[in-house]
Amino acid sequence: MNLTLGVVKDGQVFLKKNYGYSNPEKKTAFSDHSQIYLASTSKSLTGTLAAVLDHKGIIKLDRTLADYLPELNFEDKNIHPDQITIASLITHTHGIKKNILLPCQIPAFIIPI
Repeated sequence: MNLTLGVVKDGQVFLKKNYGYSNPEKKTAFSDHSQIYLASTSKSLTGTLAAVLDHKGIIKLDRTLADYLPELNFEDKNIHPDQITIASLITHTHGIKKNILLPCQIPAFIIPI
């Protein structure tokens, strides 16, 4: 078991602490460089953050990927960004296989800061 805790206010880090071991057998301390298997744990955070952004008017969950990323294309031509809403991705009513996006410019409000 391990944990990284961070407290940030107004863009300034007040506390950053790691707990546990990245390798319990060898007693290797968990660090900023330890790799973590997240699996599906980030889905609830992503959905919550999208809801907050929607509430603040930064994004709209009923808008399509093409609304925010007009140059977005997929190798699979059966996937149409103008038919996929943010809400459909978050609720898993529409899915996109990994590693099929072609390069595009991501708007600054989507890039984690």
